Amino acid sequence: MTQCRCGRAQEILRPQAAWTCGPCACENPHSDARITFIQSDCAGWLEATARSNIELPRPRLLVEDFHGELSGFFEHIDSILTAGDYLVIEDSNPKQSAIAQTIAGLPYAVDTKYTDFFGINCTSAINSIFVKRA
Repeated sequence: MTQCRCGRAQEILRPQAAWTCGPCACENPHSDARITFIQSDCAGWLEATARSNIELPRPRLLVEDFHGELSGFFEHIDSILTAGDYLVIEDSNPKQSAIAQTIAGLPYAVDTKYTDFFGINCTSAINSIFVKRA
């Protein structure tokens, strides 16, 4: 359990339709009952979730936007995601070589349906919206 700034305790590993590390619903005017907001260190949450083997709803969408070293936590991301799940790496333009090295030989493919939805790579996740393959 962790405690939100509002004082409400939040369960970290409770399965829901969607997850986010960030402010809790009481601080978000656009809250949705299908989304659980978790105020947590994201790297710590990834590690705890990967170790717990908890069954989370599918398909999963994991958005990396906390500016850490991708190779340092990718093992946890990879263990949470299964075939058909998505990984979006935000602000990826300067990280292209690190991304390529990290996912080399792993079953991830760029989904150009989403990277090019508004035009070729018209996104902050340049060539970095991945679907995990079987």
